[in-house]
Amino acid sequence: MNSSLSGLHFPYIKRFTILLALTLVTPGVGAQPYIPSGANTVVETLPESIIALSRKLRSEAPAHSTVGTERRATESLSEVELVAIQQQALAAYRVAAETGEPRAYGHTLALLERWPEGRPRPALIHVLSAAVLQHNHEFPEALAELISALAIEPNSAQAHLMRAQISLVTADYDTARESCLALRTLIRYPLAMNCQAQLDGVTGRAEQALAQVNDMLQRKGELSPQDHLELNITAAGIAHRLGRVADAERHYVAALQVSPASGYTLVNYAALLIENRRFDDVVSLLDSLDEGAMSTEMQILLAEALSARQDMHSRDRAQALTLAIQESFDAAVARGEGLPTKEFSRFALTLQQRPAEALAAALKNWALQKEPSDTLLLAQAARSAGDVEQLTEILRWAQLHGTQDVRLSTLLSAALADANADQGGA
Repeated sequence: MNSSLSGLHFPYIKRFTILLALTLVTPGVGAQPYIPSGANTVVETLPESIIALSRKLRSEAPAHSTVGTERRATESLSEVELVAIQQQALAAYRVAAETGEPRAYGHTLALLERWPEGRPRPALIHVLSAAVLQHNHEFPEALAELISALAIEPNSAQAHLMRAQISLVTADYDTARESCLALRTLIRYPLAMNCQAQLDGVTGRAEQALAQVNDMLQRKGELSPQDHLELNITAAGIAHRLGRVADAERHYVAALQVSPASGYTLVNYAALLIENRRFDDVVSLLDSLDEGAMSTEMQILLAEALSARQDMHSRDRAQALTLAIQESFDAAVARGEGLPTKEFSRFALTLQQRPAEALAAALKNWALQKEPSDTLLLAQAARSAGDVEQLTEILRWAQLHGTQDVRLSTLLSAALADANADQGGA
């Protein structure tokens, strides 16, 4: 049985647009599951990528394989059938990673669950399980799968890479450091160095990390397109947090030249433009995308930019888009799915001026992930809600970990100064 990960590329965890599995239900809404009114009711139109995936898996399944049918977990499968499970799960995951479609992740999980109990799970099954669990923000469970994968294949670069990225997202910097160190002998130097630069960029060594990444980007002949993409994204993020707007923009644009559809890059570049009140540029950037390629986070950013413009057409578009986003959240609740707490928090904060709900969602999000953008959003929501205690806790956390983000430090300084002034005048 071949469990090799050769040729499999797992995008960096932070590059994914993630829908959380947590439930944030408005009181009185979503208590009952949605039940279609009849057999002919269209509940949802499946994306072509999912339809194509289903056709592909059916066509590639061995003629004698029963993998596509329900089987008892204890039933014996042949080696060919076990290989078929791995191949089909890998194909499903590739579609999920490329499209970000939750249904593709669900299809991957369904295939992984067909692995029979009592049969040893190869490293590939553990890694794919970790990828789906990570997508659902089940980080401890994902890390447990990666530990199992590494027990089977200690030199699995994919397992170490995913472990590093999940640890960065959850601010477990000691574990991230271990994995970045292991990667030095397992993957090409530019990507191993990039792992360390990401860690240094959030633990008090941002200036050094940015200089190192920029030096690496000068070695053009040694870099692959993927190297250029990852290094520019890392440099953009660090420069963004250091307040070097022109440098950050240069790196975001360079990353988009390699991967024009990179959702992570588009979202963060649009955020940079909004922070600098370049609303027309945000609209131009995001309006160039196909409607189906826009994530909820992108739609929120576009609505923010449109609502900030002065013309009536833009304001009307912003209102229509805001309503569509709200309807998508309502539909997710009606289907029994969890709301994406980060997206919901920004939506409630910037488009609906509901600071209490924004803070509640931001806290749920920050309990799971603590990337700089998560911390900044929590601080913005806490300031809007007037929660001085939460702002003080964020400041303590940022100082403990050496967080360098001019947006965060400026916000915290202003908010806490205002709070102290209010107390002094009381």
